[in-house]
Amino acid sequence: QYTTKGNKEHPIHSYKLKGLEITRANQVWSTDITYIRIKGGFVYLAGVIDWYSKAVLSWRISNTMDTDLVMSVLNEALSLYPKPEIFNTDQGSQYTSYIHTDTLKAHCITILHTPEQFGQPADLHPDTLPELIRTASRFIFGQF
Repeated sequence: QYTTKGNKEHPIHSYKLKGLEITRANQVWSTDITYIRIKGGFVYLAGVIDWYSKAVLSWRISNTMDTDLVMSVLNEALSLYPKPEIFNTDQGSQYTSYIHTDTLKAHCITILHTPEQFGQPADLHPDTLPELIRTASRFIFGQF
């Protein structure tokens, strides 16, 4: 299942995380969408994490992979935690959309878009995505 589809009309922000030392919470947040196979199809899981603490700050599950999903996750994280300095995403159209980038700009947050060639998942800290998926799966399937 392919979850990153760009929109050539949306601007792409450069990637500057390579070599950056992450030394504190709320320095860098990342987000991504993945899918979870369920009987009859898929649901989409979006999450926001803090790179320093590896904490999942917000997550949502939806049957659609659209800007409503990513905006609900972003807005919840921004309402619950101090804003990050940097927000990293892939180049999917949900994340390059004007509503998403304008929200980040309104909070004076630097936007980074991971280059497509980096592979998937591009944005969530590699140690955090599996835990996010396990947490969401337990929620979906009622296995707390």
